[in-house]
Amino acid sequence: MPAKTSHPRPRRHAPSTSDDNRHAPTNVKRALLRALAPCLLLVALPALARAQASRLPTPDKIVADYIKAVGGRKRLAALRDATYEWSATSRGAEAGWRARN
Repeated sequence: MPAKTSHPRPRRHAPSTSDDNRHAPTNVKRALLRALAPCLLLVALPALARAQASRLPTPDKIVADYIKAVGGRKRLAALRDATYEWSATSRGAEAGWRARN
């Protein structure tokens, strides 16, 4: 009869408790991140918005570029009438409008 071999039983660890010190540094880091993340957002977002706003052209520059694109102030002043047209399509239905000034 062959000899029986016994396998060692796997060790079971005791369930961890809330006062287990093995995970304390991780919990502290997680708590700090949760507390500091909103503070960082409050500081970083306005700074990013100011940086973006500083790159945008001023309204005066936009109007000046438009006047230049249409031919200058004299040509724009010579216009006496205008026609406006628009159209839109939604779910296959078309709508439009035409006005003359």
